[in-house]
Amino acid sequence: MLEDVCGSATSLVFEEAKRELASLMKRQPLFGRIDHALDLEAINFRKAAEVIRTYALNWYDLLFQLLTNVRSHRPSTGGPSSRMERRIQHGICTITSMVCHSQAQHNSNLLTALLTKYLMGSGTKRRGD
Repeated sequence: MLEDVCGSATSLVFEEAKRELASLMKRQPLFGRIDHALDLEAINFRKAAEVIRTYALNWYDLLFQLLTNVRSHRPSTGGPSSRMERRIQHGICTITSMVCHSQAQHNSNLLTALLTKYLMGSGTKRRGD
């Protein structure tokens, strides 16, 4: 009985996450099919994280909780710093890009574009060159 309840709850969480990510990919070009004219260096991860928070609030909250240091709430740490928040936002955007790409490889290509830009900038040769 408990296994059925846990399984049902887990299934509901996964289905909600999939719905939120599908909405995000449809409504936001950054997580859907990107325009190759987009300057990848100019991506503002703080704004991108806010977009995720707007269209996929449960997904954002889950990742934020998972990526936040468990001790950050303690008074001795002074709370989360702006540097830590930027790191978390960057992580949320990166993980979201990976999951969106795995859900819709042809319709969510930010991850592919970022990796291609990184590899080409590092001097990696293209296949057949």
